[in-house]
Amino acid sequence: MYKFIKERRRQHAITEEDMKEVEEKFEIKFPAALREFYLEHNGDFIRMSCFSINGEKFTLNDMYYIKIKGEAPVELMLQWQRDDGYISSNLIPFACDCGGESYYWSTEDEKVYFIDGMDLENPIYICENISEFLNY
Repeated sequence: MYKFIKERRRQHAITEEDMKEVEEKFEIKFPAALREFYLEHNGDFIRMSCFSINGEKFTLNDMYYIKIKGEAPVELMLQWQRDDGYISSNLIPFACDCGGESYYWSTEDEKVYFIDGMDLENPIYICENISEFLNY
């Protein structure tokens, strides 16, 4: 379904309860398309993908996972983000580029943004929603 999935790793499958645990802890609700992605592809290997938005090139290098062997990177990233306060708490990280910079979805309207670590105050609009992003 997603052209960037390189290799399935079913041993990292998660449940609805895993998703709900993160949602309750951080008082968020994952968009349906991202929830579906995580329930089907949590921890899968992906191939680097390139795409352009308004003439600017972006890469997708990895999708953050919910849980792998008890670790919860999305949770960790959200906690660090909330602790340092540099990035708005309504922006939730879900993927990164090849330089380690993150893509975020907004809890306000589900739009997707990219934040360059050198310019935290100016998120770059990528697309209207997660479904659109996952289909680049």
